[in-house]
Amino acid sequence: SRQVARRDETISPLQALAMLNNRFVTSMSSHFAARLSRETPELPAQIERAYRLALGRKPHVTELELLGQYGRRHGLANMCRLIFNLNEFVFID
Repeated sequence: SRQVARRDETISPLQALAMLNNRFVTSMSSHFAARLSRETPELPAQIERAYRLALGRKPHVTELELLGQYGRRHGLANMCRLIFNLNEFVFID
């Protein structure tokens, strides 16, 4: 057996679709969105809070802008589902 410093990232399109459409992920996204809504009323602050909780960092300006557009168009729960599907959330470096 071979030892490696880190796990290879191997996501097939079917794995990605399963993560995006999985009932558990959808449910947790709704719960996360509800928490964010309770903690802060404005979308930019909700995005910053989501990043702190899910990724342990502030979003970059571009991320804040793009997720703001997405959240306004598709809703906070769908935006949370998008965050849960980021490589940064799924894989540990």
